[in-house]
Amino acid sequence: MVLKEKKIRVNLKEKSYDIFIKPSIILSCGKYIKNLNIGKKILIVTQDRIPKQFISNVEKSLETEGYKTFTLVLPSGE
Repeated sequence: MVLKEKKIRVNLKEKSYDIFIKPSIILSCGKYIKNLNIGKKILIVTQDRIPKQFISNVEKSLETEGYKTFTLVLPSGE
């Protein structure tokens, strides 16, 4: 069984947004963010319990799409 991408729309009038669900989406998150037409610098805020490989995957995906990334690791619970 192949899982396809699923999009859920959160309707909040002018603050509406989409949530995308897809296996291994973290590897292509840069493509989704690119569609937002935001600046080219991104701050990734995470906590110290998140495996470094996940953070690295996000950084690589963003950098592949031309973003400059900065990462801030906070202690758990902050």
